[in-house]
Amino acid sequence: MLPRIVVTLCLITAHPAAFGAIVQWSAQAGETRDLLAINGTVIYAATFGGGLFKSGDGGSSWNRVAALPARYVRRLAGNANVLYAATTVGLFKSGDGGATWNRRLFDPVAVVALNPFDANQVLAGVDGAGLYRSTDGAATFSNTVAGLDSLDFADLTFDPGANGIAYVATRNNPNNPALNVGGVFKSFDGGASWASWNSGLPDKFVTSLAVDGTGAILAGVMDPRDGSGGVYRQASGGSWSLAQNLFGVFALRRSANSPTVLWAGTRALGVWRSTNGGASWEQAVDPVLDPGVMSGIYALATVPGQPSRVFAAVKGYGLFRSDTAQAANSLQISPWSFSGAGLKADRVRGFTGTANSGVFFMGLKSGGAWRSGDGGATWAPANAGLNIGYAPDLIRGVTHLSASPSDPNLVYAASGGSDLFGAGQPQGLFRWNGSAWGLVGEAGVPQSFSAQVGLLVSPFDSSTVFYSLFPGSDPNYGLFRRLANGTWQVASTFNGLGFRINGTLAAGAATGRFFLAQYDDLPYFTTDNGVSWNRVNASSPGFSRLEFFALAQKPAAPSVVVAATSNGIYRSGDGGANFAQVAATGLRRLALSGLDYSPTGSVFGADRSGNYYCSSDDGASWYLKASLGATVTQLKRFGNAIFLLTDGAGVYRDDAPSCP
Repeated sequence: MLPRIVVTLCLITAHPAAFGAIVQWSAQAGETRDLLAINGTVIYAATFGGGLFKSGDGGSSWNRVAALPARYVRRLAGNANVLYAATTVGLFKSGDGGATWNRRLFDPVAVVALNPFDANQVLAGVDGAGLYRSTDGAATFSNTVAGLDSLDFADLTFDPGANGIAYVATRNNPNNPALNVGGVFKSFDGGASWASWNSGLPDKFVTSLAVDGTGAILAGVMDPRDGSGGVYRQASGGSWSLAQNLFGVFALRRSANSPTVLWAGTRALGVWRSTNGGASWEQAVDPVLDPGVMSGIYALATVPGQPSRVFAAVKGYGLFRSDTAQAANSLQISPWSFSGAGLKADRVRGFTGTANSGVFFMGLKSGGAWRSGDGGATWAPANAGLNIGYAPDLIRGVTHLSASPSDPNLVYAASGGSDLFGAGQPQGLFRWNGSAWGLVGEAGVPQSFSAQVGLLVSPFDSSTVFYSLFPGSDPNYGLFRRLANGTWQVASTFNGLGFRINGTLAAGAATGRFFLAQYDDLPYFTTDNGVSWNRVNASSPGFSRLEFFALAQKPAAPSVVVAATSNGIYRSGDGGANFAQVAATGLRRLALSGLDYSPTGSVFGADRSGNYYCSSDDGASWYLKASLGATVTQLKRFGNAIFLLTDGAGVYRDDAPSCP
């Protein structure tokens, strides 16, 4: 079951009356950026977009720590009694396992570390402002030293074997040699003072740090220009030397159980391990999750008292866990598996449902579909049939969803492309049968490796389905239409064109009209359920070369159609046959990512910056209702409620949309 999280209005908007009710559904949580294993049972995961998650069963299941008022969490530090969270809105401290929190710093904090010999010593790095130190358990802080105040911080760690020794990793600007002052700094006095520690380190864009059992320091390096880099090692009193040439290193972690075992997470080469303090490295090869899949390792964690357990946060796929015992002379890391329910690591890409039934589905780019039967109050995975054949633990990404307005169990889902799953795996279109998904194998349906850009069950006839693929080298692209007899055909009018289907207009059932929008051409509309199509016209120069992001038709006046384009708002007064640009006022950004009318007659829109607008005059002027602080990718209306899909922060719902 997904947690239902009520978001306090003052945290996300300057307009307290903006939403009647705002609910965040956390089927996913944004990318996992840091992991902290307290013991064999309690583990924390910091996500960038979904907040802080906690597992009380060793990573089998996860629940969001709702008491932390921050969604973007960068780093964690703590022990069995005290927990610190570095977030984009400050440094927070909890003394009761996350039940309650107090904010100790109010600037965006990039890194945090706790002295293992003295729990009252806390270090926190604020990008561009300096490194802050506390000696009283974060009750007060002081800026430690001038010279670190212009740098961005990537990692911070104390030496677990020497009291007072600490290291901080900073990032320079590789495109500006004059700013090449970053790299690694070392403190001998618990962070009170710092010295540059870069002898022999060729690239000062350092991403991560670890200290082995002998006191040697290891640094992960990645050049942001091309992703190259590796692991560098410096023995006590020596210079840095390259230990392993890797294609960029995101994460380094010392084993919680053995001081000479170290782990590295890379940009493109998966997970690596050293058993000799970082002197040499071996790739954690896995027959299921090969380096092509186990890439983009943002965070690693080992578990105290459980040397066989390793966690890896994989960009775009989620959190994985290995429970295979690790022999000292070999890598036995197979298999990796998803860490459990409740914590997903990617973005909501599809959303559909029927308002009267209360049945909704959402799809995640990183894999899987979730279903709610009670209007979104509770959620459960709905992934039967979406497993990948060669990797049963992996679930297909769901990029588009569309349901029949009259049948909540008739739902279509489009899976992701071949870059996610590998050659030979069936992609394309799946259909829900009430309990599981099945690959649609009807005559003429494209099972293509091209990118899906549209999916729509017709509002007038549930047997008619539209499915569009982006143009590419694959011959199966363009707009496809399912006929009543269960066969598919290419819509010949658009043969060779790739469409982004923006969905059904609100008044479609009354007028028999809905629209398709595409890149670099005018939208088309149909009045006969897709048998024939008409190209709209425009009175404004350049209209035919715009990108169309969304269209909405007014229920009470079907002749009024509003379009959001790459050049702002356009409006039609004749049902979409002709459009003219509107000098819309009140919008912070013109390119709205979603648009729809409410039954009350106001039109609602959202942009990718997370601004939520309404207009009571058909797009001529706009009122800012809320700023969510998350990237909004789509806006959809079901019944009276408006839903906002975000890129890494779940789905938001406005239960009673109104416009002043």
